[in-house]
Order: sequence, then structure tokens, then C-alpha cells
Amino acid sequence: MDNISISVCMITKNEENYIGKAISSVRPFVEEIIVVDHNSTDLTPYLAKEAGAIVFRQPWKDDFAAARNFSITKANHPYILIMDADETLDSDLESLHAACRQMRDHPGTAARFEIQNVTNDGSVITWATRLFPNLPEFRYQGRIHEQLLAGGGTIPTWDTPIKLKHYGYLSDQIQSKQKIERNLKLLMSELESNPIDPYINFQVARTYEQNRQWELASYYYHNAVERINGTVFPHYHSTLLLHLLKCLIYLKNWDLFLEIIHYALEIYPDYTDLYYIYGTAVIESQNVEWFPAIPQIFESCLSLGEADGRKYETTKGVGSYLAHYNLGLYFEITGTISKAIYHYSQSKELGYDSAGVRLNTLIQ
Repeated sequence: MDNISISVCMITKNEENYIGKAISSVRPFVEEIIVVDHNSTDLTPYLAKEAGAIVFRQPWKDDFAAARNFSITKANHPYILIMDADETLDSDLESLHAACRQMRDHPGTAARFEIQNVTNDGSVITWATRLFPNLPEFRYQGRIHEQLLAGGGTIPTWDTPIKLKHYGYLSDQIQSKQKIERNLKLLMSELESNPIDPYINFQVARTYEQNRQWELASYYYHNAVERINGTVFPHYHSTLLLHLLKCLIYLKNWDLFLEIIHYALEIYPDYTDLYYIYGTAVIESQNVEWFPAIPQIFESCLSLGEADGRKYETTKGVGSYLAHYNLGLYFEITGTISKAIYHYSQSKELGYDSAGVRLNTLIQ
């Protein structure tokens, strides 16, 4: 029989709205849950303990890696599963145990989970390393946006069918926890020490983007692009280009948008989200000379299908119901009603309610 047991490690501060759900989602599958709480002023520590966690109190030291690493030292089982308090696990015991057996049979490796980031605009899919052996060489590095390393180097990983649903990017959660101010403080400290580091510039930009400060976000995204040299790109490069393009839409900088989108599509021709944002830009530009390109762009999205979330950060629907919906809008506006009805119908069948509303308007 497999001797497999798992410790969950969480770090928390003021997570009373989510901590119970997080622990309940994982409790049936693991042997212990470690919660290290940092100066919560709400009921987080009490609720965590009531839900079955072992709770430790630690002062916050402006260092996420240090907090993660402390939590790991409290784990008593051979495998560690990292969760945030605003996440819930979607898995079963066999999937978790299969992942542990894979790590046992391939020492020095770790497992990635699909992260479904719930936002106010939909669901964004990313992947992250969340399950690894409880060995002293596996530790986090980085005061913010910490990375798991083994002996100071990168870890071979592989993908599992396990999913986590993350609620921390909902706008009310970002604002209520003052995440932006906290993250900027840490990131600017890092940037002061490493001003030419593209990854830090990228994370500074993402934080400004969350706060809808498009000029500053665009500035730091552009800094990051310019500081990536050569033809071997870091893992976040496609995401960097996508978010720079989003900022350029808000800034209505169409010339730079066209320059970046063509560059991005040359490198990532299978990245559906790039085509989708291209179509979005054409619509937002209100440039009637560009409008004839809309059908081809969104048809490209449908031809590619949903982007591979193991390779790219992607928004659910860009290769299916959202592309159909935008084609429906285009054909409705241009008077080709039969095509509009077709695309709205396809979008509705895939579960997009807004398409059903438009469809009802056309067939009444």
C-alpha cells in the first residue's frame, strides 16, 4: 500500500470570508493543514482552528518567501500542498495520490495545478507549482511573487488534472485587503535593488494595471519588454505582451498597439487571446477602415480554439463563446442577420447568457 500523506500549508491575513471554504475543500484529502497567520484583525485564526487547521502566529516581515518557508517547516508529512486562503481545491484523493506517486518515482520534481482565477470579467486560467516533496532543498525565494526553487535552481515540473479556484482577483477582494499598496511597496523595494530586472518590471506593471493606472502599467510593461534580450523568452513573456496590449487599448495608442500585436503574433501564432484582443482593439478603435478585418480575426479565434492554459495565461471563452458573440455583434451591426443569429446561437449553446439576450432581440 502507498505510504502517502500530505500537509497543506497556507499563510493568511484577514481571510475570514474565505478560510473556512478553503479548508473544507481540502480537508477530506490531506493529513494536516498548517495555517500561519500574520497579524489578522478578524476571525481568520479562530475560523481556521475551528475548521481543523493547526494555527501558528507570526509577525509580518514584508517577505512572502520567508512566510511560505516558515509554514513549510511546520509540515510533518512527506508531501506539501500550497494553497492560498482565498482558493478552493477541485480534486479527488486518487488524483492527489497519483501526483505524489509521480514525485516519488521521479525525485526532484514537482506538480503543477490549473488555477482558475475568478475575476469580475470572467475566468482567467494560469498554471502554478503547488505540490512538492517535503525536503529541505525545496524552498521559496523572492519577497513578493515568490518562486519555488530546489537547491536554489529551477524544478522540473509536470501537469496534473488538479484544479484550484482562486477568488483573490475580484476587485472587492483586492481593495479590501489593500493588496495594491502592499504589493507596490514590496515591488518598488525590489526594483530599487534590481532596476533592469524584467520580471520585477513586469510585476510592477501588473500591479498598476490592477489599479487601472494604465499609463504607469504601460510604462513598466514596456520596460520589461525592452529588458528581455535574445530569442529565448522567459515563461511570462506571452502574458507580458498580452497585458501591454490591454493597456494600449485603454490608452488608445493604436500605432504602438499595431506594432506590438504583429510582433506578438509572430512569436506566439497559436495564442488565441492575442487574436481576441486584436479584435477587441479594432472594435474599440472605432476606425471604420479597420472594421472589415473583424470577421477574419474572430474566425481565427474559433479556428484555434481555446488557448492551451499549460502554455499561456488565457481567458475562458476567447476561442469559443466570446468569439462567436463578437461575430454575432459584427454581423448584427452590418445587417447580415442570418449570420448574426448563427453566431449568437452558437454562443448561447456554449452557455453565454448575453448571446441569448441578443438572439431573443433578433428573432422576436
